[in-house]
Amino acid sequence: MQVSVRSYVIAGVSVVAAGFVSAGPAAPPATPPASGAPAVLAAAVSPVVPAPAPAPSPGPGLATAAAADTGTVTALAPAAADRPGIQLSFLTGTPPNLGAGNIGGFNAGINNTGVANIGNSNEGDFNIGTDNVGDFNIGSVNDGDFNIGFGNRGDFNVGLNNDGIRNFGVGNRGSLNLGVGNVGTLNAGFFNTGTGNVGFFNTGDYTIGIANIGLRYAPPRATTPADEPDVTDEPDVTENAVSTSRKSTSGTNAATAGTSTSTAGASTARAKANNNATNADDDKPAAASTDKPDNDSNAD
Repeated sequence: MQVSVRSYVIAGVSVVAAGFVSAGPAAPPATPPASGAPAVLAAAVSPVVPAPAPAPSPGPGLATAAAADTGTVTALAPAAADRPGIQLSFLTGTPPNLGAGNIGGFNAGINNTGVANIGNSNEGDFNIGTDNVGDFNIGSVNDGDFNIGFGNRGDFNVGLNNDGIRNFGVGNRGSLNLGVGNVGTLNAGFFNTGTGNVGFFNTGDYTIGIANIGLRYAPPRATTPADEPDVTDEPDVTENAVSTSRKSTSGTNAATAGTSTSTAGASTARAKANNNATNADDDKPAAASTDKPDNDSNAD
């Protein structure tokens, strides 16, 4: 069987065409149609969130009340003090002050409030110093009246950081203490606690010494007993009877004594009368005989 040249040429062209076709890019696959089942399932599984309810609009009455409350709160808020500027007229100004920011009269200094203050930031009258609150204070940061020193709180204190009335010293708490760190009343010394102590570290009352060792010059304060209920006093018949009997006996004894005294007086009077009669008989002269002479004897 003879194969012609034509058959070989056709066969070669077919092989070359098949190679080109196999070497070319493959066509992209067709996109499958979208299904709505997954979207429906997701919608069924997801929770349902309710929409928020709209806020109710306040009526005219509520709005007016809210505005009134706001105005009240604003009115209650303290207003900042409007202090004046530089003040250079101590005698002729209105009011007369010397310094700056003083409110009141006859103040000399800065930011004083009151009358006749000298210094800085004093509040009150007749203060000399800094940051005093009260009247007639001399020093700094005193709070009260008639204090002299620093950091005193109370009245009539002299010293540092005293708290109370009429303390003299440092860090005293109470009244009429003299020294350092005393707490109580009428203590003199250091760190005494109580009343009327003199010395160091005494914690009782009326002790002169150190740490409660020394002389106790007064008894401790007696505690007040608890109030007892009032009991209505009822008359005691037996007690009254005994008292009446005693009174009767006393009267009888007095009468008996009076009778005895009267009897004794009568006896004494009779004795005196008898004695006087006897004395009178002894002193009387003998009476002359009144016998007549015997006639017969004379005749004889």
